Amino acid sequence: MTDKRTRQARMIARIAFCSVVLALAALVFGQDRYTPINPIPLGDTLLSLPTSHIPSEGTWEVKFTHRFNQSLDQGSLSDRVHSLWGLDSNADVGLGLSYAPRRDLQLSFYRSNAMDDIELAAKYVVIQQAQAIPFSAAVRIGGDWRTEAALKDRTSLFGQLVLSRQIGRRAEVFALPTYVTKAGRVVNGTTSNALFDHAFNVPLGAAIMIRPALSLVGELIPKNRDLPQGTHAYFGWAVGLWSPTTTPRTPTSTSPPRIREPRSSAATCTSGSTSSGGSAREASRRSGYLWHSR
Repeated sequence: MTDKRTRQARMIARIAFCSVVLALAALVFGQDRYTPINPIPLGDTLLSLPTSHIPSEGTWEVKFTHRFNQSLDQGSLSDRVHSLWGLDSNADVGLGLSYAPRRDLQLSFYRSNAMDDIELAAKYVVIQQAQAIPFSAAVRIGGDWRTEAALKDRTSLFGQLVLSRQIGRRAEVFALPTYVTKAGRVVNGTTSNALFDHAFNVPLGAAIMIRPALSLVGELIPKNRDLPQGTHAYFGWAVGLWSPTTTPRTPTSTSPPRIREPRSSAATCTSGSTSSGGSAREASRRSGYLWHSR
């Protein structure tokens, strides 16, 4: 009887041990399936469009932007050559500052000399791509205040859902359903006012990592179908190179926050009439030196 009870106790102990091992294995492998994949090195914007990426917690980011006013397709071929395809034209210049108080939240401020626009925004990463999750998603909301003289409809609100899917270790694609109020500009005499009370568009983006510190990025903005009759609309597009520059932080409790300054350079053609808000300046953030087409 004693031997029988001993064998039963050993059997119960083995079953319990195997159950614990299987439970731990399921827990570990289950966690791995929901662990975010290693992202390709991109900033919080491509060229004009925001991404689902956010810098690490405690990171400050300073951004300088520069946009030439002359479009690539403006004038004859000789005019374009004479102006070096817009390099001789004036430019829209902006200065931005952002901070990531948490690993999934970024707050940003941006000021541009285009209509002396001031923008405040917040971006929150909802989910990150993992083995069990096929995409990443972030929400970006904010508002713009245009302080230039002789303007009507000075304020706009916007909301964006940033969806992305990383393909392998070197490519990522983006779709950005975007809603903007008081979008676009139309000139009436000496004043200008909003062209649309509400506007919606779904810009697309893509990035291919050439090497860890260099990526080829592109953007596509569909036509705006709600423009007044007789107004021509075109697809907006942008192609460029993205290269990060980062000052690393020593991992100590007394270290100052890391400051990260992104840089990019590109030649792009975008149409103000096809952007999500009717004006490419108002609908998205910008980085690098770009040409654009109205």
